Amino acid sequence: MKYKKCYPNFKFKAVTFSFDDGTHQDFEMVNMLNKFNMKGTFNLNSNLMYENSKFCMDNWLVNYRLNKNQAIELFKNHEIAGHTSNHTDFKNLNENLLKEEIDEDIKNLSDMCGYKIVGFAYPYGIYNNEIIDRLIKNHIIYSRSTKCTYNFDIPNNWFTYGGTCTISCVQFPKLVNKWIKTKYNNLKLFYIWGHSYELDMYHEHEKIYNEYEKL
Repeated sequence: MKYKKCYPNFKFKAVTFSFDDGTHQDFEMVNMLNKFNMKGTFNLNSNLMYENSKFCMDNWLVNYRLNKNQAIELFKNHEIAGHTSNHTDFKNLNENLLKEEIDEDIKNLSDMCGYKIVGFAYPYGIYNNEIIDRLIKNHIIYSRSTKCTYNFDIPNNWFTYGGTCTISCVQFPKLVNKWIKTKYNNLKLFYIWGHSYELDMYHEHEKIYNEYEKL
């Protein structure tokens, strides 16, 4: 007898979302996901979640971060994952800083949301074997990079996987159309990631809504 792996209800296709930094634009993103009964992962920086915490993109778009109470309520039906304590570049970290940025972030977020977080996203997509080993020691089971595959294949390594595509890439609509038109008889994953503030940066509110509706 032959067996095939499948998702619940004997499905072979799954769609998931991953968004970084925890900004106020997540309110709209979560509303869209909830409307279409879809789930997302939100990767947060535990030391930056306080009132009036903000950062600027491209010298014009000011993004306000969610505080901890807002995040707990907003993401109660979604997954919370780590993203370092301070959104730190991993290029020049020593042992003490790695402990603060990884160990403490995972602990703080787990305490905040009331369950052990198991996911992570590398700031700027930077990682190495030392970082992966540290995540594994913290019982993290996957971490997202930033190198998109532009396909739906299940990754061999869940600590170097960069997802299918970002919400603002030019291939996104074409990939959505391919996804909904193609039947598969083995496991496939459409992994979409990015930042909710890209809705404002690229004026893509309507575009993203329309693509989500198709999925």
